[in-house]
Amino acid sequence: SLHDALPIYVSAVDPGQGRVLWSDTLGRIKGSGQGTQSPYPTTLLPAWAPGHGPELVVGSGYAPFINPTPQRPYTALLNVRALSAGGGQQLWSQSGGDVADELSLRLAGAPSGPGAPSGPCVSGITDNDDAVCYDLATGAVRSQTPLMSDLDAALATRIGGRRVIIAGSLSGGVYALDASDLSRVLWQADAGGPVHQIALAQPAPGAPPELVAAATTRVTVLDLDTGRVRFSRAYPGQYIWSVSVGALGPHRAAVEIGRAHV
Repeated sequence: SLHDALPIYVSAVDPGQGRVLWSDTLGRIKGSGQGTQSPYPTTLLPAWAPGHGPELVVGSGYAPFINPTPQRPYTALLNVRALSAGGGQQLWSQSGGDVADELSLRLAGAPSGPGAPSGPCVSGITDNDDAVCYDLATGAVRSQTPLMSDLDAALATRIGGRRVIIAGSLSGGVYALDASDLSRVLWQADAGGPVHQIALAQPAPGAPPELVAAATTRVTVLDLDTGRVRFSRAYPGQYIWSVSVGALGPHRAAVEIGRAHV
């Protein structure tokens, strides 16, 4: 059961006798700054972690205004945690600004693909429009995939002679779309943050072109043909608005970024 009175807690009750078996108090996030409150639990999912036994997955939200900035005056701080069904001990916890929204949580199968671990997971959608999957036993992120949310950047080019549109979304996704059929996605990639601008660069004379994305707190370079991330550089405490590409001498490309300190 969930209780929204202070302090906020989750309890297990014997339905036959009405006796409280255990109760867990949900505390504040450490280091989250002033003005935070205890989490308000919204979702309870009974689950079974292979090799670990029964557990309860609890999805919670926190105070909405935490360390606001001009770029993000509203910050949702979310928490997903697993409690032992037998005694209420916390097994794992995920907190922060890019954690699955508590109302989106559900039990799902494991991500498919080579090397993907087997077994069920807890999946959900984050405030950054990423589909994320947490391991039931450890809480580790098994997979995180940007959804095609609001598109904020695009450019037209060609891949193998085919006309394409390269689009960047506020979820951090970069997509190569067939220009003759925009519903056809040739590849997709994760730039690591909301994408505001994409530029086409040629690293050296005769070299194949690459994509450079301004991704909020980082600049990411991707292979044009496949979308593979070649490298990504983070700029902590800075907001990357734009990128422009030029030449640095006769044989080197240069990238200039527009940024603001936050």
